[in-house]
Amino acid sequence: MAFDRMPGQELRFMELAARAWLEPELSRRYQVDATSVLDEFGVTLARGQQPPSLPENPVGELTIEELSQPTTAHAFLCFCLTDDVSPEARYTSSGTGGRRIVR
Repeated sequence: MAFDRMPGQELRFMELAARAWLEPELSRRYQVDATSVLDEFGVTLARGQQPPSLPENPVGELTIEELSQPTTAHAFLCFCLTDDVSPEARYTSSGTGGRRIVR
C-alpha cells in the first residue's frame, strides 16, 4: 500500500480494517465509497493511488488496543509499614522509630 508520507497512515488504516471486521456497516460503507471512509480515519492516499481493499477478517479472536494513548505500568510490589508485627511475620527493621517493613 502506498499511503501518503504522513506519520501514522498505516496505523490508521490498520485501525480501519480492524473496526470494519467488527462493524459490518463500516465495511459496507468502505465498499461503496472507500475514499470517504479513508478520509474519516485520516488516511491520505498517494497521488493516483486507488484505495486498497480491506484485508480478510482473520479467523479467531480479535483484540484491539489503543496504542496512540499513553498507558500506565503496573507494578507487583506491595509493602506495609506497621508498629505491630505478629511473631509469625517476616520483617526487617527500617531503622527509624521501631517501624518494620512486613514482607
